[in-house]
Amino acid sequence: MCFFRSPFEAAHERGDSVALAVLSGHVDIPEDSPYSGGVHALIRTMLEVDCLQRPFIESVLEQVASLTASAQHRV
Repeated sequence: MCFFRSPFEAAHERGDSVALAVLSGHVDIPEDSPYSGGVHALIRTMLEVDCLQRPFIESVLEQVASLTASAQHRV
């Protein structure tokens, strides 16, 4: 949603298996991303293949609050 494109859309466009792309765990972040490394890390943790390694919603909300607070301090 951040990039208006699924991280697995390229696989689909090539005719590759989207299921295998998802299971590979590889997530491409565009080089020209306007988002911080913290946001990129959050995206990657939420797309973790192993469900036991994915954060619970409480943790996601805490990370978003922390990222928001740090962004506000930079302005």
